Amino acid sequence: MRILLLRRDVSEIRVSRKARGARSLAAGLLLVWSPGLVADVPGPELLPATPSERTVTFWAVDGSSNERLPSQDACRVVVEQAALANARRLPCGTPHALAAGQYRYWVETDTRMSPAQYVLEVAAVSESGGEAWNPAREIEVPTVGAGRIGLSPQASVTPSTALVLMHTDGQSWFGQPPGHALLREVTGEKVTGGVRMPAGRVFAAAYDRASRTYAALARPAWIYAGTVTYVTPQPPAPGTGDCWVVLERPAEGAARHAAVALRLDGSAGTREPDLVIDERDRLQAVWFGMAKGPARVTVESAQLELVGPAVFTVPSGQVTAFRGQLRTKPAEAGAAAEAP
Repeated sequence: MRILLLRRDVSEIRVSRKARGARSLAAGLLLVWSPGLVADVPGPELLPATPSERTVTFWAVDGSSNERLPSQDACRVVVEQAALANARRLPCGTPHALAAGQYRYWVETDTRMSPAQYVLEVAAVSESGGEAWNPAREIEVPTVGAGRIGLSPQASVTPSTALVLMHTDGQSWFGQPPGHALLREVTGEKVTGGVRMPAGRVFAAAYDRASRTYAALARPAWIYAGTVTYVTPQPPAPGTGDCWVVLERPAEGAARHAAVALRLDGSAGTREPDLVIDERDRLQAVWFGMAKGPARVTVESAQLELVGPAVFTVPSGQVTAFRGQLRTKPAEAGAAAEAP
């Protein structure tokens, strides 16, 4: 069975409870202020499987033509179990055993890469019955041309500096509703030497691991296939601050993916965000150069509202990261409850 991820970014697979290490795992979320969850470091390999009902094979395809790439030799699928956030790099075109749980994954080759993260649900079923899993299950993952991005020589780099990168558009290219933005974090030589990212707009942030704070943000830069792009994140100017807001969407319900417009009320007036990244499970927005002082996030949506006030202080010359929660408006919830 072949699964083509051009219309959906979630595939549900059912396996026996006898599957190796099978157990249900709570879904994990990759939060932007938790660098390391998608670290560019190989994790332990998943064991190759003999042909059985517990195997899955990943294939890289051209995102434009939907055709498998001529060669899968240099292809690797990066798989991480969401609740554990331990990335594994596996060869494409080879069956691998996956225990029950939720996984996020993307594919990369020497010249191509998935523009987003996709979700794979491997669900355990009872011994007495349930849907059988086709032993020939295959997943085709769309890819686009890739380039490299790193910090410029002019950027301030210390041993504790990490470069956090997020593709801003790819999560909406394939799949409806949106998928997850491709998020990577690199340290050491790759901070300045560069790391592979899909072509398109990429948002970069310099993160200080010692203080666990963002030192500076950079406006999105365009990545072109086969080229190297350098960015220089800059701290906010005196008297201003940059704001990075992440609002988690409701876990379920018809209104989960409802449209939302954000604004930030500050001491110098109200502004719309400079950057919006709309994902499957959350909405991210960035404001550059907000005047220092009190700020409040406001939400305009026919179906969703904020849980509690989204109020914080913008300090001078610093980056503020704020996380909040969206929920279905009470009237909408009541209407859903009355539906047959």
